[in-house]
Amino acid sequence: NFWVCSTGVTIKEFASNPEFYMYPNPASDYVFVVHVETIHVETIHELSLQQNTNVKIYNLTGKLVKSFPFSETEKGLNISDLPRGIYLVKVGKQTKKLVVE
Repeated sequence: NFWVCSTGVTIKEFASNPEFYMYPNPASDYVFVVHVETIHVETIHELSLQQNTNVKIYNLTGKLVKSFPFSETEKGLNISDLPRGIYLVKVGKQTKKLVVE
């Protein structure tokens, strides 16, 4: 997804592929989820998601173990009751791995 212009400028196109980031990862008590879209090479803008967007956490067998409204991500998502292991976090159509220690 890199586009090289004749002027020698390289731009990575993210506009059609919004992403989310989690930190810390690995985590033990709380995890923060930030939904961002890269519009310009060095500029990251937070997106305001639809109110019905949820952050869903699944175990590796595919069972939904937690779900949070995206609006709660600013204060952190409490994952302290999850057993240690690897989980899948889904926001919209995108999924990322979360390690709980």
